[in-house]
Order: sequence, then C-alpha cells, then structure tokens
Amino acid sequence: MPIRLLDDPPLVEVPVTQVLWRVHRLAYDPLWFGPAAGEPPQGRFDAPAGEYGTCYFGATPGVAILETLVRGLKVPIIPRSALQVRGMAAIAVTEPLRMLQLEGKGLSSFGVSAHEISGPDAAECRDFARRVHEELKDVDGIQYRSRWDTSELCWAVFDRARDRVSHILGTQRLDNPALVKPALLPYRHVSIS
Repeated sequence: MPIRLLDDPPLVEVPVTQVLWRVHRLAYDPLWFGPAAGEPPQGRFDAPAGEYGTCYFGATPGVAILETLVRGLKVPIIPRSALQVRGMAAIAVTEPLRMLQLEGKGLSSFGVSAHEISGPDAAECRDFARRVHEELKDVDGIQYRSRWDTSELCWAVFDRARDRVSHILGTQRLDNPALVKPALLPYRHVSIS
C-alpha cells in the first residue's frame, strides 16, 4: 500500500543556522544530486526513474558517516578503503528549507510506522518522494530520522532547492583520523578496519 500523501502534510523549516553534513565520493562535488543519468536509484528517497536529483545530509558528522557507510552492514565495521575515496563537507543553509516532516509527530499523518520508513525495501519511499516532488512544488525535500541513530535528523533535499544549500563551508578527506574518530565517538559499536 502506498504511503499516504495529504493535501496539507506536516512541514518543518530547516533554518539558516543549521549546518548540513554530507559524506560524498571525492570523484563528485559535495553537492551532487543523484542518481546519475541512467543509473538506478540508490538512496531511500531517490527518484524511481531519475525524474529529479536528491542530495542527502545529516545533522552531525557522525550521523552522516553512519547513513553513508554503515547502511546495509550486519556488523558496523567501516572499511578503511571506503574512507579513502570519500570526503566530508559542511554545508550552509542560505535560505530556510521547507521540508516535509516524515518523522516524529509528523509520521502518523502518513499512515506508516518508523519501521516502514526505515525498513529494507525503499521502493515505497521512492514512490512517495516522487509524489511529494510532483505534487508539493513548494517543498524542498523530506526530513527523516537516521536509521542508525534515531535521535538525529537527516534530510533528502530535492535538486530544485540546490541554491538554498549551495554554500560549502569546508571539506575534508574522510580518511583523516582527526575528523572521523571524534565524529564516531558517540557510536562505540562502530569501528574501522
């Protein structure tokens, strides 16, 4: 059953004071909106058939690392090789982002549980994101909870909001221990091999 989309869904604003954290492949710009042309969707809220691009962010460096590099792993061990090909970027919100609230108090509005949003099958989430993108033209993306740290927020930003997240505050290579160790400190169960 598709996730219900209301005419007046719960919306939240991501303020200009919020720094967005992004883990990205060094081969791509930090503000890359995927999937690539002709590639299948990879992310939970990607366009099912490439109708638009999506860029994913976390509220902290640690949750951005978890969402990118721990997803799908039965044992949370990040291979060092995965760190060597990625960077971490801090992104400024230059104008408030208007996001659909698919978490917290907003979740029950859609007739689904947190399990359904974060479960292994992303097809319904991709279809839902496509409908949000098509029907709610003034919405910049979807706010959701991390699957690996439900106390932290994440954002799937549609490419139409690119100008509101276009200012990169700084980037670092992810194989820098001075960056990764403090970011993963709250997650003592996660290690690097």
